Amino acid sequence: MSDIYIVGTACTAFGKQAGKSFHQLVREAYLDVIADAGLTPDDSSRIEQAWFGNCGMGQWGQGGIRGQVCFTPLVEEGLFAQRVPIINVEGACATGSFAFHGACKDILSGESQMSLALGVEKLVSLDAPERVASIFATGIDQLEPDRWRRYYQAAGEESGKPFETGPGRTLFMDTYAMQAAWHMKTFGTTQRQIAEAASKSHFHGSLNPKAQY
Repeated sequence: MSDIYIVGTACTAFGKQAGKSFHQLVREAYLDVIADAGLTPDDSSRIEQAWFGNCGMGQWGQGGIRGQVCFTPLVEEGLFAQRVPIINVEGACATGSFAFHGACKDILSGESQMSLALGVEKLVSLDAPERVASIFATGIDQLEPDRWRRYYQAAGEESGKPFETGPGRTLFMDTYAMQAAWHMKTFGTTQRQIAEAASKSHFHGSLNPKAQY
């Protein structure tokens, strides 16, 4: 099959969601997306495959079969068909794209007529904030950390902004700052221009009832 159609989309409201479990967030997103597709739970058997994206559930003790665990209550309640293959994917900030790409390939290959891509993440843990720090820490090579340290130190020298990590933030904040500094140095980008991009994003967010800010 050469044509792929996105028949439904949905998302939960953006926010800290500290009071909601992974199961609750998955339920909300799933029920909303099948409703948007014009399906009912009775139609769930038409979904022949599912791709589930997540990076952080391991910090809550669920290191494997994350999608299967989150969908089990839905299966038990007859809201999701039994024995649907669920493929778990993890790719840091590209996790959602991985899941979507996998679902598209299901259709292109002719393996499935309908495939589901769904992801969930929680980046707030009020009782154990170290969980969130660990999620970000495992998003970069911890087996040979000297590799990325050398890379970012060289990038810092090129951008004119030394690579210096600090408490209270992830190292990715420092890499973003270096990228901005490099762009300013290379293209003459101003602080005002960067601020205008942020302002534009805030404006669009104000039009979305599910946006956080």
